[in-house]
Amino acid sequence: MKKLIFLITFIFLAYSTYAQKFDFPIVSNTVPSVQNAFIALLHNMAYLSEKSTMVDNIKYENTNIRYIEYIDFILNKMTFENIRNYFLSISQNIERIDYLSLSKKQQENFEYFLRTAIVDSWTFGTGSIDFVNLPIIENSDINLDAFNDKIIQEQNNITNYETQLNALPKLEAIQKMIDDAVIEYRELQNSTPKTARAVQNKENRMAELKNIEAKARKQHIEVSDQIKILKSRISSSRTNIRNIELQRENEIKNLNEKAKQNYIKNLHDNINNFYQWKDFFNNKNNIIREYLIAIDIRGHLTGVINDYIPQRQVQSFRTRLDAFCAGWGI
Repeated sequence: MKKLIFLITFIFLAYSTYAQKFDFPIVSNTVPSVQNAFIALLHNMAYLSEKSTMVDNIKYENTNIRYIEYIDFILNKMTFENIRNYFLSISQNIERIDYLSLSKKQQENFEYFLRTAIVDSWTFGTGSIDFVNLPIIENSDINLDAFNDKIIQEQNNITNYETQLNALPKLEAIQKMIDDAVIEYRELQNSTPKTARAVQNKENRMAELKNIEAKARKQHIEVSDQIKILKSRISSSRTNIRNIELQRENEIKNLNEKAKQNYIKNLHDNINNFYQWKDFFNNKNNIIREYLIAIDIRGHLTGVINDYIPQRQVQSFRTRLDAFCAGWGI
């Protein structure tokens, strides 16, 4: 019973905090007010991807209400038009700030804040943002010439070794030479010459056959050894090629991963930069749109609608989500 009460209380508290997370404080023409407003805007964007906002696999009577309130707030308050208007109010109040009332250092700090609004653990760049839909990012500066040159060299080695291998005498032919010499030797050994000259010819031929057999057996050993060496070298070169190709793939993977991390870092840096937001709303970049695509806001909210919204309201929320995404151009 205590466990049940704890879980229900946890769910209520988890969902009752979302309104505090999605906060749009009133903006005035003071540095603290502008900073507070821009931080709140960044928080709101960060919380869009906060998967812990939802409590999965726990279903109680009031859970649907909390999900409805959560997604209703997003679709109502986080639209392109509302965010643009809120940002415009921040921008207008920045222009109204009395900079003569600030010290030089205060003004420098404020300018730094506008370029890099680093706040608490919910800011962009801390790893809290779950990027699940990044574009395919490849490093355009990858130089694979060194790897390719090594592969070509190994391929040339293989061609050279195979040429040498094909030029070697065939073991079958050498073995036939041995067999023929042995057979003829045995035939002569069993023959009976009738004349002294025939006896001499027999002895000479048998000695010749012994010499032929000995040379052939030596050649057989030498060629067999050479074949083993060349085949071993071919195998080594093929192994080298596979290893080089693996190194090349790892290099591409590592460089592409570095490019991906640089993309994420740039995305973080740009999201934290007030002037990047200003350029976005002036149609000079797509940074906010890229962010919403990267966190897969459509997929995230579609999952919430499909899994946690009462079925009779699902279609209505899907329609509103389509309008929400269309407004952001995603």
